[in-house]
This record gives sequence, structure tokens and C-alpha cells, in this order.
Amino acid sequence: MGNVSVGTDAILVERVKHLEELLAEKERLIKVYEKLVEGKK
Repeated sequence: MGNVSVGTDAILVERVKHLEELLAEKERLIKVYEKLVEGKK
């Protein structure tokens, strides 16, 4: 029983890491986009 919860926690940790990476990438893209928009003005 204990092993199952440990495995689930590991999967959740991996998912959270993946989501954090996606968010970081999104933030980076937003900054790039904002610079492009400002450059066009």
C-alpha cells in the first residue's frame, strides 16, 4: 500500500515540474512577444 502512494507522489512531482517548465516557457514567450509589439510602435 505504501509503495503505491510513493509512486503516485513521484508522478505528481514529475507533472508539477513539467507544468512549471511550461509556465516558465510561456512567461519567456510573453516577454519576447511584448518586445516585438513595442518594437512595432
